[in-house]
Amino acid sequence: RLMTAEIALKLRDCNCFVEANAAENKKTLQATQQPASPMEAILFAHTTGIPLLLEGPPAIGKTMEVRKLAEVLLDTGTELSAVSNTDSTTINDYFGGYDMDGSSSFKFVEGPLVHAMVTGGWFLADELNLASAEVHSALQPVIELLPVDATAPVSMSNPITGDDIRIHPSFRFFATQNPSA
Repeated sequence: RLMTAEIALKLRDCNCFVEANAAENKKTLQATQQPASPMEAILFAHTTGIPLLLEGPPAIGKTMEVRKLAEVLLDTGTELSAVSNTDSTTINDYFGGYDMDGSSSFKFVEGPLVHAMVTGGWFLADELNLASAEVHSALQPVIELLPVDATAPVSMSNPITGDDIRIHPSFRFFATQNPSA
């Protein structure tokens, strides 16, 4: 259910763009003739809450686009959290893990994905195609639960602890990757 930038751009090309109407607290359709771009796809995902995958050649600025728009669009106190995937990235890198505290006991430290989900921040899974099948499987429930409706709270189980994670309605999920060779 990840919306690719291509699909977002096609939606945009069809002159369908969902825009938040803060005064009425609802979403409305607005016609537009503006050219489509990755930035518009990110704005579309931000407005609708639909997870977005930006795919393109290396070094064209996919990650930078998400980071720059997060700086502009996120409220003070809300942030962009990210994981840069490699073949050794684990679900603990996303959801958290146990660390030793000063008294030789273990304490759970939430991961950046959980932090973004709970606080209503943005999350970026950079180079998602480099992540293992295990990571993809752990992310699938997150992606399937989005977008979150503010009137119907949504929770999911943390795959590390089993604890419920209540997903904030402002949480947004973005991913980037290079095309498959």
